[in-house]
Amino acid sequence: MARASAETNWVGKSTVDGALYYFNPSTEAVAWDKPDVLKTREELETDSGEWVWASDESDVWVPARVVGRSGSSITLQLQSGQRRTVTQDTDKEPLWPLMLSSLRHIEDDLVMMDDLNQGLLMHAVKERYRNDDIYTWVGANHSVLVSVNPFKMLPIYTVSIMEEFSKPSPNNLPPPHTFAIAQSSYMKLKLGRANQAILISGESGAGKTEATKQCLSFLAEVAGSESNVEQKILNANPVLEAFGNAKTLRNNNSSRFGRWMEIHFQERGSICGCRIENYLLEKARVSFQTEGERNYHIFYQICYSGVGER
Repeated sequence: MARASAETNWVGKSTVDGALYYFNPSTEAVAWDKPDVLKTREELETDSGEWVWASDESDVWVPARVVGRSGSSITLQLQSGQRRTVTQDTDKEPLWPLMLSSLRHIEDDLVMMDDLNQGLLMHAVKERYRNDDIYTWVGANHSVLVSVNPFKMLPIYTVSIMEEFSKPSPNNLPPPHTFAIAQSSYMKLKLGRANQAILISGESGAGKTEATKQCLSFLAEVAGSESNVEQKILNANPVLEAFGNAKTLRNNNSSRFGRWMEIHFQERGSICGCRIENYLLEKARVSFQTEGERNYHIFYQICYSGVGER
C-alpha cells in the first residue's frame, strides 16, 4: 500500500517562468510529462505510451506514438490520427525518442533542449519562427547563431534596440540576435585587442546579405568614426549588390559572389577604414542565365536609368 501511495502521490507545480512540471514528495521524483496516474481516460488513450519522431514528406519530422510492434515492423500513430507501419532505419527512419513535454519547452539555445536530434531541433526552430523569434543560439558561449529568414519586415533592428545591445545588463544574458554577435565581436576587439571575424553562411535566400547589413549597421552606430567613414562603408553595399547580386529561381536578390570585408578600428574603438575584397564572382551569368533568372542587377539598372532620362 505504501508503494502504491508513493506512485500516485504526484502534484503539479510551476517554475518561476510559468512552466508546468510534476513533483512526487514521497519519492522526490520530478517529471515534465504528466504521470499516467494524473491523466484522464482520454489522455491515456491519446498521450500515454512511447513517443518518437517519424519522418514526414512535408514537415520532415513529426511526433508519433508507438501503438504496436511486430518483429521489425513498428506501427505508429501520428497526431493527425493517421497510422503508419515502418521499419526502424538509422538513416531514413531513426525513430528518435520523444517526451511530449519537450514540445512545450522551447529554449532560445538549442543545446538546452531535452535532446539533440534533428526532430526536436527543427521543431524548436520552427516554433520560434512562428512567434517571429527568428534567431536561436547554439551553445552557451553565444558565438553561433541560427537565423531563419522571416520574409517580412520585423521591428527588431531600430536604433533603440542597437543601444540596448550595446549596453547589455551584467545580470541578464542578451537574447539571440545579429546585434549580439556584432557587440560581442566589437568588445573582444576593443578590450581583448584581438582580431575578430564574423562568418555568415547559408543557402540561397537564407538572409546572408541582410545579416551582413545588420552587423555593419550596428558597428557603424556603436563605433562610429571621426571622418564619417562608416557611412561610406554602408553606402558601398548597394553598389556591391548591383554588380554581384542577381535574380534567381530561389531568390530575387541572390548574392552570386563571395565577399570578405575588413573593417579597421583605431585604438579607442572608432572605425578608421575598410577594405573589401570580392571573390568567386559567378562570371558565367554575364553571358548565360537559366530560364526564369536574370543577369546582374547593374545591367537592368543602367537600362532603366537610360529610359527614364529619355
